[in-house]
Amino acid sequence: MSGSDKQSDCKCNVGYSEAGVGECGACQAGTYKVASGSSLCSECATGTFSTLIGATSVGTCQPCAANSNSLQKGSVGCECNAGYTGVSSSCMHCPAGTFKAAIGPSPCTQCDSGQHSANLAATSNVCTVCASGSYSADDHSQCILCGANAWSELASDNEQDCVCNAGFTGSACTACGAGKYRESQGTIDTAATDCVLCDAGTYSARVGAQSASSCERCVEGTYSSVSGATSPTSCTKCTIGTSAAGSTNDSDCRELCPAGKTGNYPVCEQCARGKFKPFSLCQDCLCEDCPTNSTSLTGASLCSCFSGFFGPNGGPCAACASGTYTDAIGTRACATCAVGKYGRLASATVCSECSVGKFQEKSGANSSDACKRCFFGTYSNLTGVSTCQKCGTGAHSTLDGATTDVFCTCNAGWTLANTSCNTCEIGKYKNFSGSAKCSFCSSGSSSPPGSDSHEDCRCTIQTGI
Repeated sequence: MSGSDKQSDCKCNVGYSEAGVGECGACQAGTYKVASGSSLCSECATGTFSTLIGATSVGTCQPCAANSNSLQKGSVGCECNAGYTGVSSSCMHCPAGTFKAAIGPSPCTQCDSGQHSANLAATSNVCTVCASGSYSADDHSQCILCGANAWSELASDNEQDCVCNAGFTGSACTACGAGKYRESQGTIDTAATDCVLCDAGTYSARVGAQSASSCERCVEGTYSSVSGATSPTSCTKCTIGTSAAGSTNDSDCRELCPAGKTGNYPVCEQCARGKFKPFSLCQDCLCEDCPTNSTSLTGASLCSCFSGFFGPNGGPCAACASGTYTDAIGTRACATCAVGKYGRLASATVCSECSVGKFQEKSGANSSDACKRCFFGTYSNLTGVSTCQKCGTGAHSTLDGATTDVFCTCNAGWTLANTSCNTCEIGKYKNFSGSAKCSFCSSGSSSPPGSDSHEDCRCTIQTGI
């Protein structure tokens, strides 16, 4: 200031601020001052920074580079955002398979073993577990499927975790050939020797078989000494006697008592009634009691269901439900009780008939309550009917549940002639029901046929003649 005469007239220049009495200090990096005087230096705004000391303009505050930021005022540098890593001048996104939740120069965190993420610049742990049948890539950016016919556990992280499915083997997981099987998953290897051969006495034409049950036994009367057979043609027919299914040698072929008989061949005795023997290829097998609710004739190989029960020969046999029945031993299905009948109990062998004076018009009834009393004007003198008979013309029954036509009487206007009701003749009437004769109209009057009242009688004589 021109003509200043004391120290207090001195002011701090731009870029400087008062640092003590009579002293000025340069604005620190991250700050600036655009006017002279004693005021403080201003801080660069968030999202900007400055490394210049003694800055005189806000223009010295530079914006942070892409993917970085300064979270405080007066920053002298920027830091990489969450999801990015590196130095502030070159922040690179976290690659797939990684994430970074905090700002700063720290490296991105890789997904855990057996997990993956396809997201770029992930700011949180978005990694998901690899599904069964796959494994995580080395960079955890994706899950890679196991090869054909191979499988892996959930969250696998290496190709070596993939194993061949049951029924497959080798480095390419190829199917076990015919005559072989593999029951469990196993490691992917270079040999196919871990497929198991079907036992002698069996064969399998199936490729990729997963269990020993796929190996079918040679039928009765044949045998095979070959392991790993692929066809029933490998089973040789016995030249004498017979053999059990799955036999492995001609010495298994023997003369034995057939099914339904027991003893030491050739002395064979028939199984008794109510017993059976299903096997023809068992020297020591005895006749057994028939299962529950079944029986047999002598010499039986299987038992049949009792009447009142149903099921295949050999059982199991179940009781016919109420309203159904079977009336013979065997495999016959339960029949529905016909109209006019009912079956109150389960395991019925016959259906009960509705009594006289009643009818039943629906099949499958399971209670006597289904039998209804014959209506007025009808009767039934038979059991097990679906409809009641009507009384003859001009007649009706005097009660419901009538059991004979005796209860049918002639209507008013009708009279009994022999065994049927006829209308009252001309000049007669009858004003009540029953078998009585019709009454004559008074002298000089007449009535039409079937008159049921004396009022139907009309004078017939003309007066004045």
